[in-house]
Amino acid sequence: MANALKQRNRLAVVAPRPASRQTSFSDRVAAIAELGAGMLAAERCAIAVTASGAGADEVVCAPRGDSRWDKVVNAVLAALDNRLGDAAAGYGMKRARGEQGPIESMERVALSAREIDAIVQVEKMDGRQIAASAFIDGVGAVRIAMVARTDRARGELEASLELMARAVFGEMALAAARASLEFWRV
Repeated sequence: MANALKQRNRLAVVAPRPASRQTSFSDRVAAIAELGAGMLAAERCAIAVTASGAGADEVVCAPRGDSRWDKVVNAVLAALDNRLGDAAAGYGMKRARGEQGPIESMERVALSAREIDAIVQVEKMDGRQIAASAFIDGVGAVRIAMVARTDRARGELEASLELMARAVFGEMALAAARASLEFWRV
């Protein structure tokens, strides 16, 4: 009997993959937009994400559903996209001269108050302001536009936009790591 116990066959135990509790990238970015809108009591927060190599932008809005601010927010996001094109050319020049580029740090691109006023001129803002910035990090770009109350300080809004952008870049890095993990598992 002792020999029988010593000569056990060893079976490889392969644990099944856990049930997929992971949310999609869009859901995670939407959660960041919801958090930002809730934190600042904003009526609308839109986040547009462009990953390098990806064809189209992914845009999420909070709160979910239609909003009277969609037209204004979409126009601001489009203006930021145009500004990013100009900034990308400038960053290419910086890197050619050996200066620090977007890979080493996150860069902020903003519209001037005059540009924002020209975009929202047709809308009645009624005690609201637009906060908008675009951020690039060498891998992708994040554009954020928010309709907030005017009692919010400009510095608070800009810091909040940067914090949300950093969270989205973190989600982009996580998505890339997951894709790499899945590739190497196969």
